[in-house]
Amino acid sequence: MRLFRKKSARSIALIGGKNGPTAVYRGSSSKQQAFEHTLKEMQKTLQPNRRLLSDLPEYLAQQYHALPYSLADSEIEMLKVNILLNSFPEEVGVPMPPEECSSKKELVRYVKASDLAFKRAHNYPADKLNLCFQAYLLPQMGEDGTDAIIQFELRSEHLILKNATQELTEDLTLWLGVSQQDIDTCSPRFQAYVHTLKKKEARNKGE
Repeated sequence: MRLFRKKSARSIALIGGKNGPTAVYRGSSSKQQAFEHTLKEMQKTLQPNRRLLSDLPEYLAQQYHALPYSLADSEIEMLKVNILLNSFPEEVGVPMPPEECSSKKELVRYVKASDLAFKRAHNYPADKLNLCFQAYLLPQMGEDGTDAIIQFELRSEHLILKNATQELTEDLTLWLGVSQQDIDTCSPRFQAYVHTLKKKEARNKGE
């Protein structure tokens, strides 16, 4: 089993989904420019290495002694809502984000439309999309030696980590990899992959 030095954990991390993580956190403007330069260079050299999510259970079992985890009805419901809002927004009418210069009236309209989309997602029948949920418990891979939980859905490739250390999140980000489409479009998944890869390289140099 792979052991990591304990660091602060993320209570919930989203890695995966058709479009990958929603954001990569960046520092100052100069660091952001440097990161954008790195992305362009990596687009030229990085080879696609995307793995199938259906292969993840075997990896989790080998690396982390993962155990099947039964999702409660409330957990399945919340996972379904997240999948609809992020991977199938057209099904529930998720509105486009407002512009920075939007008026107060436009912002209010956006909030109301978002609330309505959330309600639609709750009422949407899960079997209509043929969703396939899986979940696993990763012993002692959470903060302070507690257990981490990984939940995912095969069709949408939506994956959520709960109570996972930063190291676990980074390991799975790199294991899942990126597709050629991710590379060509500089998708959020590609950005997260490069960000994680460079962090790992910097740590290795410092050791």
